[in-house]
Amino acid sequence: MKNFAIIIMMALLFASTVFADQAIYNHDQVVPIENYSVYSSKASDTVLISPNANWRGICQPGRNVIVRGDTVSVIYSQTTTDPNDFQVFYQAYSTDGGANWTPAQVGTGNCMRTYPHQAQMWDENDTIYPYSATAYAYWLERYYPGTTGNTYYSYDELTPFQLFTPVEMAAAITYFPTGVVWDDGHRFGTGCDAVSDDIYGFTSTDAGATWDSTVIFPAGSATGQVAPMIDRGDDGYVFMYFGRQDVANTWIKNWYIESTDYGVTWTSPHMMMVVDIIDTLGNADTLSLTWQGYSAVVNFYNKTPYILAKLDYGKDPTSSYNFGEIYFIKPNGGSAGAWTFDSTNAYPVIDNDPNVFEHLSAYPTIGYYYDQSENIVLYGFSLALIDTMASQYPALMGLTSTDEGNTWDVQIAAPFLSDSFGWYFPSASYYLDNNNHVHVVCIKEDTHNDPDNLNLYHVSFDVVNDLGLPNPGPYTVGVEEQPINVIPSMYNVVARQNSGLCTFELSIPEGARTSLRIYDASGRQVADLVNSYLTAGTYNISWNADVSSGNYIYRMTSGGYSQSGKIFITQ
Repeated sequence: MKNFAIIIMMALLFASTVFADQAIYNHDQVVPIENYSVYSSKASDTVLISPNANWRGICQPGRNVIVRGDTVSVIYSQTTTDPNDFQVFYQAYSTDGGANWTPAQVGTGNCMRTYPHQAQMWDENDTIYPYSATAYAYWLERYYPGTTGNTYYSYDELTPFQLFTPVEMAAAITYFPTGVVWDDGHRFGTGCDAVSDDIYGFTSTDAGATWDSTVIFPAGSATGQVAPMIDRGDDGYVFMYFGRQDVANTWIKNWYIESTDYGVTWTSPHMMMVVDIIDTLGNADTLSLTWQGYSAVVNFYNKTPYILAKLDYGKDPTSSYNFGEIYFIKPNGGSAGAWTFDSTNAYPVIDNDPNVFEHLSAYPTIGYYYDQSENIVLYGFSLALIDTMASQYPALMGLTSTDEGNTWDVQIAAPFLSDSFGWYFPSASYYLDNNNHVHVVCIKEDTHNDPDNLNLYHVSFDVVNDLGLPNPGPYTVGVEEQPINVIPSMYNVVARQNSGLCTFELSIPEGARTSLRIYDASGRQVADLVNSYLTAGTYNISWNADVSSGNYIYRMTSGGYSQSGKIFITQ
């Protein structure tokens, strides 16, 4: 990697907000840092999605972009002409990898805030890229003058042809809603109540048609709680990461809770990073969160959470746009439902040491893949101010690790191709497309005179040629299976029943996403025995049939094969 020095012609001072209190500096006064590196080449430039994006629909710590194959889905807010309710929730999709875009309104109407989040379902039979291109969205509609609102869920019913039917999850203002989905019909969403700061959970078992809500973690005596960020794993696992401020105007402590039953019940809340961190300059600080300061992704099969979080160097939660340091966090022990973290676990990815980086950073976003040797590769992006006065435009930084986050490489991802624009609010895809690209959406601007009409761009990076990472392998590494070594020549299911205990012998000649479900005579599902990727082999599945006596139907699907049969249960 070559050392590189960059001078950007325009300059911007970030003060208490991104778009206020701007100041233009004489670039002759700016001394750029020279000891960072830049990605040497970029295969493609940015493509404009919308020239009228509203920052309130893209600044949240959620996901704005998902990808599968050549289909890319992006969610955002678009500015309207209403001076009070001045934005509406939109989705745009591309079927050619981001070269062309089709936008459409998803929200029910104009509002003051949306803060949307896009979830991705892990449900495809593809053995390498087992996830869906369908857009699943959670968002808020807060109406002028700001005392009423609704929280919504919807999905693209004709992927990718934009048939959305919004479903109201709550007739309430839920700040920064995020959510996850599973292919068995379960849904879970969460967010903070705008008045009480209580963290709410929203659960659905019927693919989002109806919802139940409950308080997961009340604010209690705390002076505030920061919007939770969640991701999901197999078998109903949910990891939630959030901040909690115990005393006004002090640092926000890190908390996490877990669920193993689709968000219905939760572990006791635990603090992480409770010990002061000593940075490379010898200054004590704590991992203090603000609502735009963290991103989490969960390895679907082994359910390990990976987090990039911003260290608020000023410990001032009221200045939520302050840039800080970027740290990586993962468990240091335990297992899904009982992970443990400690203060020595955080790895400084971007810190405030002028011998490394003088700039400050914010808005981290993270994703992962497996390389061909079955090692976890993590990639992330964040913003960073890249000169000694912290006065130039933020650059888009690429953060990469080939050893599951133990060490990181940080490079300038943009400006590139003589690009002299500032970059803001990046969001990266959880996973790669089938051409080894990670997809990023962000704001790219040369001025900020009108924060309600911003240019929303898409760009993709080849993880091998652009980011210098290993060649990807399949995402299905880590699936737990215990097949008999003999590979069968054909699909088959043999069902046996003995005194309420049923066994099913599955013959799978080719690896594929496989399910085995049990239904009663009315067609109601009573058991979900298998719902994961299985390699070729023979599997023996046991079911303690705790149902009433009678006829039941089993149905196995694997790849494009399906087999059903009848079994009589006697109790």
